[in-house]
Amino acid sequence: IVIAVDESGSITEREMAQERQAARLIAFGEFDPGSKVTVIGFAGLDAEDHNNQQSFDQVCPLTEVSTAASRQGLSDCIGQLHVRTEAQGWNTDFISVIEQGVTDLKLAGDPGRPRLIFLLTDGMLDVNGSPAFTGTPAQVAPAAQKDLVNQALPDASKANVELWPLGFGAADLTELGIIAAGGAQGHCSDLPDASPTAQKVATAADAEMALLVAFAHARCLSPHMQAPVPVGSSALTLH
Repeated sequence: IVIAVDESGSITEREMAQERQAARLIAFGEFDPGSKVTVIGFAGLDAEDHNNQQSFDQVCPLTEVSTAASRQGLSDCIGQLHVRTEAQGWNTDFISVIEQGVTDLKLAGDPGRPRLIFLLTDGMLDVNGSPAFTGTPAQVAPAAQKDLVNQALPDASKANVELWPLGFGAADLTELGIIAAGGAQGHCSDLPDASPTAQKVATAADAEMALLVAFAHARCLSPHMQAPVPVGSSALTLH
């Protein structure tokens, strides 16, 4: 599993706290033995950014989630996620982080295991001014969309990588839906409805429930909502 977390300039401290909470919820999920997790923080560069900066950084190295200590290590490094400064890059480059996530998952080996990228973001694809693109904003935007749809997403699909976006704030649900549909689909033969989907949430509680459902589907489990429930009880059961 790759957890890709938006650190771009549009992220508020409240949204960053939601992203950290969501990342920890994934990291502390129930995994099969030998499962591996890494966390990538990402934003995007423009021509004014320092040459030694990059649009993403590996916040948590690839970790086999097998012990309480390994989970705590993931939780600790997730705490390092932060809103980037302007000099570190304020754009939102989905292309680079998806490509990097696919690379990391392929290098992790275990080709028979499901490969998942959870993409947490508050924004839309924005690479205006990026050294990778030339032209005016009106020219860069469609060129970037073309690269996303015709290159990054098909590469993810060919590598059997599923993309599970979760949007906060001003995230564009339509664009996130394109991302979810562009990666690999339906590794759950006995649960055909558990294909990657995009979700957008307004509160931390909504994010937690949306992520629990997405994580259940990604693990080929069927979530069933129950309401009302007593205080302190779970509203989600997995089968």
